[in-house]
Amino acid sequence: MRWFVFSLALLLPLSAYGEIVDPFVNPIQKIVAAAEAKLEKQKEKPKKEAVTLFKPVLPNAFNTYAIQGVVRKGNQTFLVVMDPQTGQVFFLKPGSAVAPDTKLVAIEPDKLIFEKYYRFKGRIVKKRYSLKVNLGG
Repeated sequence: MRWFVFSLALLLPLSAYGEIVDPFVNPIQKIVAAAEAKLEKQKEKPKKEAVTLFKPVLPNAFNTYAIQGVVRKGNQTFLVVMDPQTGQVFFLKPGSAVAPDTKLVAIEPDKLIFEKYYRFKGRIVKKRYSLKVNLGG
């Protein structure tokens, strides 16, 4: 019986014992190749991709408009922006989309807060930006 168990142990697949090592492969070359592969993987950093989540209220980019001030009606606050070329005036409230991936979150006395959305590693991520302005009147 002992010989039977011993012979079965010899016949088990070699993968059960661990990695099979080729005796003719240079071990230093193997370590260098693994390090190079790791460096290549680190160089390939995931990039931020633009996403289209909103339909912008403004026909042009937000930075082409002049900020005129803030209007308060009851408990609502509106940001007034004007197109310098056409003279057209827009009222933006918190939650208004200023770009396909950016929306106005809050209007504070000394700054505007925006949220920009982008795709990173397959997930949609948001980042807050603030724009310091003098809205005093």
